[in-house]
Amino acid sequence: MRLDSDLIEIVLLSLRVTCTGILIATILGLGLTLLLELKRIPAQGLIVAVLNTLTGLPPVIAGLVLYLFFPGAVLWVF
Repeated sequence: MRLDSDLIEIVLLSLRVTCTGILIATILGLGLTLLLELKRIPAQGLIVAVLNTLTGLPPVIAGLVLYLFFPGAVLWVF
């Protein structure tokens, strides 16, 4: 079975986007966690409640919300 070059390109792009998203989410998540744990900031309870609520959102809904916020955004990973 011969793999199509377009298919390989699509899979590699998908992996690249996924790994970039994971890296960004990890850096932001760890930074925000450290901030919330080590410092006392105003509305900390509200921030924690919103973040806990967002963890229950399905990824498709989160993607749709982000798309609505950034409708003309061009993917920068090319």
